[in-house]
Amino acid sequence: MYLVHVALRPPPGAALAAELPTLLRALARPEERVEHVVAHPDSLPYPVLGFFLLSGSLAEAERAAHAVGRRGTELLAALRGWTVLCAEVPLIAPLMEFAAASAEGRDGSGQDRIRPARSSSDRLWGAEN
Repeated sequence: MYLVHVALRPPPGAALAAELPTLLRALARPEERVEHVVAHPDSLPYPVLGFFLLSGSLAEAERAAHAVGRRGTELLAALRGWTVLCAEVPLIAPLMEFAAASAEGRDGSGQDRIRPARSSSDRLWGAEN
């Protein structure tokens, strides 16, 4: 399963409609294998739709999510005037960097939120980092 984010540029003053995930899921064709859609209206710089798809490859998942998003802008009144900017799998690295910078760990660095605290074997072998 892939999670593909579809970024949308809204027309001036527009917001994502609450029923949009359900409407887009209904527009998906069986071969696109869309399992679930979720809206992230407060994402920056543009709102994002998260598509969960059962696809054979990353490229196939991104193509299917893009196609459903485009179909939505063409057929749904709730997306009239919106533009699909991209469809891509979100990277985990920025999330990990954010967690390290914003979460305070035992030593105040936030690092042990991502990696475990130094083990006793580190001290035995003289590892400093």
